[in-house]
This record gives sequence, structure tokens and C-alpha cells, in this order.
Amino acid sequence: TSAYATIAANYGPVAPHALTQPDPGFLDRIFGEQESLGAARAGLMEMLRTTVDEGTGRAARLSIPAYGKTGTTQDGRDALFIGFAKDLVVGVWIGRDDNKPMSGMSGGGIPAQIWRNFMAAALPGSVPQPAPKPKPAPMPDLPTIPSIPVPELPPVLDDIPVEVDRPEVRVDPNRGIVIDSGINGVPVNVTIDRNGVHVDGGNAKPAHDPSKRGQ
Repeated sequence: TSAYATIAANYGPVAPHALTQPDPGFLDRIFGEQESLGAARAGLMEMLRTTVDEGTGRAARLSIPAYGKTGTTQDGRDALFIGFAKDLVVGVWIGRDDNKPMSGMSGGGIPAQIWRNFMAAALPGSVPQPAPKPKPAPMPDLPTIPSIPVPELPPVLDDIPVEVDRPEVRVDPNRGIVIDSGINGVPVNVTIDRNGVHVDGGNAKPAHDPSKRGQ
């Protein structure tokens, strides 16, 4: 963790301590052994940022720039994620007291998730936000359809008076079954024989004896 603090602060070495230490005095700043990382820091920062954004540490991503690295030892005995964001450096380690392997454990799993949850609570505004839902594409402008005048419809058949004469049915030995009737005074004869149905709209009805109707 102290090594990552050196990269974050751009000077080192950083000495870990349990209690708050006083700021170094003027002479300590001049004659101290701490040195800047110089140009090498840019490459280290890029590597650590890529690990979180695109590499094995994707589970540690925040909504602010974050830098870190995963680590997993032989047979998963140790799983760790160490990184920093803003001015806070945090290391997360998971392991067993008896040093037994942990099946399926890796630094990019639970350690990275713990690191993200801790940093999100410690640094205001760093909680990852869900990606916004894509807005639906606007509908294209449709061409204006000119109005078409509706023609007037003819009167319905119910409005046309129709008078149908009472049909008379007879059997003609030469013609077959003959139905004599009329529509609005116009004679209509329907003949049914072995050749089918024939309709005749002649002007006169054949003479017949009404007493023999239906014979």
C-alpha cells in the first residue's frame, strides 16, 4: 500500500505509520531522502487506470478516475486489490489464517468489489451511476396526404320501392317446373328443367289455368 501511495503522491518513499505524524519541517523538506518519480509516474498511472477501466480490476470501477491492480497468489491463498482515487489509497486483502487455498478466489472478484464499496462511501460523488437508457430515435416526418373528397353514394336499396307479384308454380310437360311472377308489373318467368335454371323477363305470361296451379 505504501508503494501505491508513492505513485499517488508522486514522491517516495512513503513510510507507513499507525498514528498521525507532524508535517516535515523546512530542513526535512530540503535534506529529506524523498524523491519525485518524474516521467516514470505517467506510465505507471496509465497502467493502473487501464487495469480498472478495461482489465482484471473492472469490478473496482468508480464514477471518478480510479487506479489499482489485482493480485492472486498460488492456489488462491491470497487475493488482493490495491489502488487509489483522489487522495485516498486503500488495500484489500482476503486470505485464511491457516494459509489454505481458497477455491475460485481472485483479486478481481470479492477484493475489488470490497474496494469499490469502501471508496464509494468514503469519497463523495464517486458512486458508479447506471448507464442512461438510450433515447428512442425520433419518428421521421411523414408526407402530408391531401384530403380526397368522398363521392355521394347512391340511395340504398331499402329506399327503392319494389313490388313482387305472388309467384305461381306449375308443371309444364314440355318446359319442366315453371314459376310465374313479376317485379313492379314486369313479368318474370323462371323455368327449371334438366338443363338448369332459366330466367325469362318477357312482357307476357303464358296462359294457364289457375285451378291447376302446382300440378
